[in-house]
Amino acid sequence: MAKEVIKVLIVDDDIDYSVLLGMYLSRDRDNQYETILCHSGADAIANCKVQTFDCVLVDYRLNDMTGAEVIEELRKCLDEKMPPVVVVTSGGLEDAAINSLRARATDFLLKDNANNVSVGRVVKNAVEQGRLNRGAHERRRELIVANLELERQKSEIQRFYHVVSHEIKTPLTATREFVSIVTDGLLGPVNDAQLEVLQDALICCDQISMQFNDLIDLTRLETGKLSLNINSVCPAAMFKRVMAIGKERANEKGISLQFKVRGEMSPVNIDEARVTQVLNNLIGNAIKFTDKNGTVRLSVSGTENHTLHIRITDTGCGVAKAYREDIFERLYQVHTHSASHAQEGLGLGLSIAREIIRGHGKELGVRSRLGVGSCFHFQLNSTQHQKALNYGT
Repeated sequence: MAKEVIKVLIVDDDIDYSVLLGMYLSRDRDNQYETILCHSGADAIANCKVQTFDCVLVDYRLNDMTGAEVIEELRKCLDEKMPPVVVVTSGGLEDAAINSLRARATDFLLKDNANNVSVGRVVKNAVEQGRLNRGAHERRRELIVANLELERQKSEIQRFYHVVSHEIKTPLTATREFVSIVTDGLLGPVNDAQLEVLQDALICCDQISMQFNDLIDLTRLETGKLSLNINSVCPAAMFKRVMAIGKERANEKGISLQFKVRGEMSPVNIDEARVTQVLNNLIGNAIKFTDKNGTVRLSVSGTENHTLHIRITDTGCGVAKAYREDIFERLYQVHTHSASHAQEGLGLGLSIAREIIRGHGKELGVRSRLGVGSCFHFQLNSTQHQKALNYGT
């Protein structure tokens, strides 16, 4: 089997010594070397521009420049394609070693220590280091290209979400209005069977509209355009509204929806519309995954440090431990064996809810036992808490 040829450039203004280094390499029985000799830094740089070398051996003290300067010039010219460079110098030149290492030489060799073994070893080590560096550079280039492609695809998906959601939502809104006109009897009498079908159509329109709203929110999240309008809000009225919204659906499923308050509900600094969105999502999910005669509870407790603790607890199917982080991922759907837990939506609600709570400086967490139920929980800072922080600063 033919040996791989290792191409080495030897740079030394002492012609005899450069020939000697070539002889040392030629005696290596394990490797085959092709050596090219040149006697100035300028010649070395010129050669490296037109040829590819596996290693460069360069004397530190050349007539026209130092070995460190040769390294710096090669790096400017070749960048990542630069071969590994070993600096060779006479003893007593401690500065040579320091300057060479600062110039990022691969290795350093004293002329007094040069022989068949030492020269072969330092060149082989340098060649191996060069191969590793080239491999790392190649992987880095591949990662950069892959990352750019992922960014392009992400941007394309975001544009798709944005365009589709807006282009479809406009005619969908018009369709709902037309159905409402017929449902309200403005175009003539509607019998009971027709009314039932029209009401189902309105429900479908509302469901699709909600899904498109989620797509719009997701696009805003990914582009950093989902801004929060933080104000001091009385939470009692907000909780009353979300309970009223959830009550109707809970009654339809025969589920008990409860509201429990402990401690004082001080005003909170929040984006009320967005926190309402989170609460509606969590209560809606709890109702969806809880069977008839089950219980869903919204619990709010104020603490001495002016923080509201909010929990939405259900007696539903629960989430297996292995999937408790997955449920917050975009487009993830919880799969159950119960027909009553039919999948609705696009699987974006929890992901959006988590980002909204993070936007308030808090985390949305979950505790759950499979077959027993789940508890989603988060905190909100009250106005007094913010005042205390401002006073502390």
